Amino acid sequence: GESDEGQFDGPPRPVDFVTGCALLVRTRVLEEVGGLDERFFAYYEEVEWCLRMQRAGYRILFVPRSKIWHKISPERREASPRVHYYMTRNRLLFLHLGHAPLRARLWTTFSYARTLLSWSLKPRWRHKAPQRRAMWQAIRDYRRGRLGRCESTKV
Repeated sequence: GESDEGQFDGPPRPVDFVTGCALLVRTRVLEEVGGLDERFFAYYEEVEWCLRMQRAGYRILFVPRSKIWHKISPERREASPRVHYYMTRNRLLFLHLGHAPLRARLWTTFSYARTLLSWSLKPRWRHKAPQRRAMWQAIRDYRRGRLGRCESTKV
């Protein structure tokens, strides 16, 4: 994230989505559009949910005066294999559900292929082997319809 030094101040304004760690939703919206899609488990679930709300005619607002605290470890600079797994698999699911244009689906395919090739062939990326394995597992699980929480201890 980015430290808040006042650059976000101003009136509430529409955004495409908000993160699940800091949001308020009216009960009637939940009743109308449903809750988070459990197939995602982690990552992309709130993006998909916000898009469903927008399609139902609701606005998603960023409220600058709101205050949140979301504690994460400052030492964790590189995403873990588990994060790569869920981000990869759930992005594929998100795109499959029709939430993005064809060019985004094509770009994602190209981007994953390039990343996996680079992490496999270039010596400077050898340390990314756990993340590479997690991405491959995510692609396999997505293709096999294995969604929701990943029970594998390897990810």
